[in-house]
Amino acid sequence: MKKKTFYIIVFLLVFSPIAFGTVEEWSYTVIELSSFISFLFLLLNIKKCGVNSIYKVPGIIPLIFLLIYVIFQIIPIPIWIAKLISPTTVRIYEETIGEVESIKWVSLSINKKATLIEFFRLTAYVVFYITAVEIFTDREYLKKIITIISIFFPILSLFSIIQYILFNGKIYWFRPLTQGGTPFGPYVNRNHYAFIMAIIFPIFVSLFLYYKPSIRFYSLKEKIVEIFNQYRTNIHILIGFSCIIIGTSVFLSLSRGGIISLCISMVFFGILFFKFTERKKTGWLIIIISILIGVSVGWFGFEPIINRFKALLSTDLSLTQRLIIWKDSIKIIKDFPLTGTGIGTYVYIYPAYRSLSEKTIVYHAHNDYIESAVEGGFIGFFLFIIFMLSVILSSFKNFIHRKDKYCRYLYIGAISGIVSATIHSFVDFNLHIGANKLYLFFITSLLVSFANTRIKTSQKTSLLTKISVPIKSLIIITIVMLVINFTFNTLIIISKIRFSSIQNINLRKADIKTLKTIKQYTNFLQKLDPLEAKYYYASGQIERFLNNKLFALKNYLKSLSLNPVNGECLQMIGMLVSEKGNITLAEKLLLAGIKYDRNNPKRYRSYAVWLSINDRREESIEIFKKAIQLEPKNTKLYIALMTLYGFTNKEIKKALPEKGLPYLQFGEYLEHIGEDTMAEEVFLSALIFFNSEHDPKPNYFFRIYKFYIKRGKYEDALNVMKEAEKMMPKNLNIKLTLASIYEKIGITFKALQIYKEILLIYPNNKEAQSAIQRLD
Repeated sequence: MKKKTFYIIVFLLVFSPIAFGTVEEWSYTVIELSSFISFLFLLLNIKKCGVNSIYKVPGIIPLIFLLIYVIFQIIPIPIWIAKLISPTTVRIYEETIGEVESIKWVSLSINKKATLIEFFRLTAYVVFYITAVEIFTDREYLKKIITIISIFFPILSLFSIIQYILFNGKIYWFRPLTQGGTPFGPYVNRNHYAFIMAIIFPIFVSLFLYYKPSIRFYSLKEKIVEIFNQYRTNIHILIGFSCIIIGTSVFLSLSRGGIISLCISMVFFGILFFKFTERKKTGWLIIIISILIGVSVGWFGFEPIINRFKALLSTDLSLTQRLIIWKDSIKIIKDFPLTGTGIGTYVYIYPAYRSLSEKTIVYHAHNDYIESAVEGGFIGFFLFIIFMLSVILSSFKNFIHRKDKYCRYLYIGAISGIVSATIHSFVDFNLHIGANKLYLFFITSLLVSFANTRIKTSQKTSLLTKISVPIKSLIIITIVMLVINFTFNTLIIISKIRFSSIQNINLRKADIKTLKTIKQYTNFLQKLDPLEAKYYYASGQIERFLNNKLFALKNYLKSLSLNPVNGECLQMIGMLVSEKGNITLAEKLLLAGIKYDRNNPKRYRSYAVWLSINDRREESIEIFKKAIQLEPKNTKLYIALMTLYGFTNKEIKKALPEKGLPYLQFGEYLEHIGEDTMAEEVFLSALIFFNSEHDPKPNYFFRIYKFYIKRGKYEDALNVMKEAEKMMPKNLNIKLTLASIYEKIGITFKALQIYKEILLIYPNNKEAQSAIQRLD
């Protein structure tokens, strides 16, 4: 059984990174089930040996309390207790579901399913950590796992470099990137790849230094002969080569967080190595490794790396977005300071605080500390920090007294890996990537093992103390957890696959028979996965199209109870309530939809349409304006809506925000309906706004230019292109167009001048060359 447990640990460590970093339900399911099975085998082995004790694993008490706390976030509690613990959570329930029906019990998590999923994952990591520490008290298994890791990671990093060179847009050359990304190796995100390599790299450096051949002779010839006569030499060279490959792959990934955390962790490594080992003069080996990594990176070119860091210094977009997300997240922490919003609920609560104007969904805070504080509050954050500190402090006490060189060197590597993880977590969400979190617990188990496991022959295999536990009860609990976890994850995967087959059906165009079939389908999915809010929402939508408003409302309310911050569901309930004549409640729900999805233009659009239907035109104009402000590219859609509800052209203009693109699209609409005078006025306003904006596109100016050209107003067309040239002086098409207008209106010397300017910038431009010959 013990051997089987070890093999499962090996499987987990190899499988989790190559399964695209473990970010999908199927790979998470494999990780969770494997962790529970390995723990079950461990317990069966202990029972077989006839003992009722296990080693006392450092940090296990805060981990157990953390699991209990996550369960506490899920279970419903009386609303008066919840109000004392988390008043903002209660306010959410009262402003949403509480507006329609009375509530007496609430959970601290705003999405119970998301928190339950994270509970199972966290439990799997905890049992993996306990199992790994127990197995690695055996010196043979501890050495074997290091050997396996020292073989696996060089192969993985070498593959990642080859894929980087021969990349065809697909991971493993066959898996397409369906949702985009910046892939490297098997990971969709290069930063997550760099994280796992950076935390494992110091262990390789430790091995490299440990296997350094000892030299007793003084002449160069004798030194060379002795080095190559030692069995350690081959291992030393291979490990050194592995260090170079892994380090190179981190730099080639272009992950700034990975590169910085790797460098800082190696500084920390050097300090510990100098202070706590006898080989204080081997620092030159680290320098050689660093030089060789630099040479290998230089072979591919340093320019991409330099450009990545230059972008950081010049207010990189990703850094700007991160700062905005962190600022928004701090507001969430202030509103949910003690208990958070529920583990795994960041993606649901963030829209209520979002100030980013981009449409992209923000799944994570790009800072593990901030995200854990948002989701777990002070309690969850504190428990995890206590776990890490207790492990580090208890292991460090033993480390400083250890004499075994292997364990001392590898301990320095493991704790340096944790330092790397600690630093990188400030700028990314690595602990929400399955493989990376598993490896953090793995490195933590190594930290405990290197501080406590005796490598040399001894009666006592570990310095850890043993504690009595009810083995039979633990076996039963583990089997129950295994069955529940398997059932829970399997049903989620099946329902998700089945829902994907119907979610893109256009309900507006579907006939009655199709709608009824889909209704049966969604009702079945509700039974498979009763905690998934979107299945109830889908049923509500179908019932609405079938004109079963009562059943639609019932499904919407059930969906809202599972996810009370769903702005779309809130507004759909508001629309149904409005049809029943309760205008006051309807407006509250429509506004709540905006509040909890504040930067989503669809929420403003729905409210603006509702205001239009209820003859509140002035208010609707202001809301339309906010919606267009959020998505100026879709101004045509809003123009069509306002036209549909009888708004005049002057009213539509009043609804436009002071941005160039909305005015441009409105001008084109006016041109289309024959309102040339007003169109010209609007186009001129668009030009004024373009002058104050940072990134107007050349085609914006060309669209206005064509308006004037069609009407033979060449002077006006010329002025438009002059404005375009002021903003984009090196744009070839703008310059060519400007020169052609000068030609057309007879100012040939000016046209000739611009054509010559074009040749200074683009010497081989044939159009400019032929124009100069013609004009000369």
